[in-house]
Amino acid sequence: IIRQIEIPFQFFGEIFGLVLSITLLPRIRMSRHRTFGPLMDWDDFKFFSAVARCGSVRAAARDLGVNPSTVTRRIEQFETRLGARLFARTARGLVLTPAGSAAAGKVQDVETNLSRIERSIREEDQALAGSVRIAVPEFMMLGGVFDDYGSVADAYSRITVEWLFEAAGPALTGGNGDLGVEVTADPPLDLVGRRIGAVAVCAYAARTRPGFANPKRSSRWLEWLPPGDLAQACEAVRAAGWDGASVVSRCGSLSQLVALLRAGAGVAALPCIVGDREPGLKRLRDAPLASGELWLLMAPEVRYARRVRLLAEYLKEAIAAKASELTGNP
Repeated sequence: IIRQIEIPFQFFGEIFGLVLSITLLPRIRMSRHRTFGPLMDWDDFKFFSAVARCGSVRAAARDLGVNPSTVTRRIEQFETRLGARLFARTARGLVLTPAGSAAAGKVQDVETNLSRIERSIREEDQALAGSVRIAVPEFMMLGGVFDDYGSVADAYSRITVEWLFEAAGPALTGGNGDLGVEVTADPPLDLVGRRIGAVAVCAYAARTRPGFANPKRSSRWLEWLPPGDLAQACEAVRAAGWDGASVVSRCGSLSQLVALLRAGAGVAALPCIVGDREPGLKRLRDAPLASGELWLLMAPEVRYARRVRLLAEYLKEAIAAKASELTGNP
């Protein structure tokens, strides 16, 4: 997975200079009717570099693990495509021409830089450092699912987590996230995912409010607009007892909804893990529970990055530890 790997600017200059040195000048002397073939094929450079380094076709073939005839054919095809002679055929075998000799050093520099880039990519992918973007529902934060995250932050201080409070599916498929949890029964097929639990929703109202003795009969409904399938669960709770109630407030934020509930503004559907831990709220026990599936989702391009897998395992364990509270059975 490539993330902000620093590639020296001169690396591109080396490739450009290499192509110019073995293609442009010889082509100036070509007939104007001759067409230029493809310029870049790293396999061609690899065969050329092996012969230049090993000193013979046979030695290069052993180094590359191919037949000598394959090496000879690739070198000839490379020279034909370039319109330049890289080796002179002599009784002693292949000998580098001046153009080939100049190119050999440049190819070695390119190989060295490519090795450095490969090593940087591998180290970046496997390092327990860097950034990870995690999309989680707001109710998980307010419900204390990640109350022990401090120990993870202490142990892996070189990992920076960017918490996104949006639906994980769209965030990850849109390239805006690496990892996430979503309430859904139909996760996106282009993401890596597994079902890791469920979340229950029920009706809640203020614990004490003058003139509001029977919240079940309240005609005032506070509507929450969560992303994903959680909205369907909230709608199911409303349909079970407050279908005819007037919507007096709509909230995009769960913290706003909790504040309005505490103020006695009406009745609303809340995830049980949030409502049950709010001392100023009470669950309406005669109201039905509605639930949704919890899915852990991961962008496929980061599935093997160690820091992402580490945090995915933490999310899974944290949610499993709060399974009772999440399903409304504290």
